[in-house]
Order: sequence, then structure tokens, then C-alpha cells
Amino acid sequence: MEHTLRQLQQVTRQHRSQHGCGAYTFEDGDGLMRIIRKYQPQRILELGCALGYTAACMAYAAPSSSIDTIEGDQEHVRLARQSLAQLPFSHSITVHQGDFLEVLASLNTRYDLIFFDGYQPSTHLIKTLLTHLSVGGILVCANVNLVSAKQFQAIIADSTLEWLENIEHQQTAVYRKSA
Repeated sequence: MEHTLRQLQQVTRQHRSQHGCGAYTFEDGDGLMRIIRKYQPQRILELGCALGYTAACMAYAAPSSSIDTIEGDQEHVRLARQSLAQLPFSHSITVHQGDFLEVLASLNTRYDLIFFDGYQPSTHLIKTLLTHLSVGGILVCANVNLVSAKQFQAIIADSTLEWLENIEHQQTAVYRKSA
């Protein structure tokens, strides 16, 4: 199965190269799967699905989980649904199309783990994600290097997040919501 996951990651790289779009692939699937296995979340939210690689990694690492993943690009949604449908755990993944904040407003639930893999997390988006994160839940936030350190530190200081570790060559931070 891990070979199939790596193939999906490579397909995402090829897609981006051919189309010049923003479908960057997450580069540390093993690190993400280790986090998922360690905390065994039942409800997972992903923002930034691209072609489905990380959703597939998370479903593989926690087969009893339920995953909502959000992607804004219609073509990426189509390709993700097509790729994920071929996997044995596809029933646990729901791909939503639309703006992160608009789709989040329709998902009236709390999550044990939220994975942000969009371009740049805004202050408003991070604060919104925290309202959807259960106490004790895990926030995995990619691209923290794209947000000014001062801005991101202000978000963390105003929240109940406790830093746990970094993955993906220090580009992705992992936090636990403590209250």
C-alpha cells in the first residue's frame, strides 16, 4: 500500500509540473502517518487536498477514522475523488469542494486532528480551525514558514496550543490543544 501512496504523491508532482498549478504535494507522508498512528484520531479534517495524497496517507494510518478534506480547485477535487476511489479505505474519506471557511461553516463538528496543507494559514483561518478542534486534539499546520513569525506567534500566544514537534524538514508544526 505504501508503494501506492508514493505513486499518488508522484502523480501529484507530475500534475503540478504539467499544469503549473498550486497542487504541491506534502513531502513528509511518513512523518504525517507517524503522527496519525501515534494519536489515532477518529475524526480528521484536512484543508488542502490537492490530488488526495495526504488524505490517503491519513486513512491508511488510521483505518477506523473518518476524514473530511477540503479543496478549492474543481479539477483537483475531481482527480482526488478519482484517485481515492481506487483505494480500499476510500469510504472513510469525503472530499468537499469550496473555500475553506465556507465549507467549514457547513461542517458542524469537532475534530481530533486537523491538518492544514493549504498555501498560507491566515490568522482568521487558524482561529476558526481551533473552534473545530477538540480539547486534546492535534493541529498539524504546514507552511508555517510562509507566515511571519510574529504573526504566527501571536496566534499561538492567544490560543491554548502546546507545540509538540515539527515534521517535513521543520516546515510543518504539530500542536496539541490543551483547553
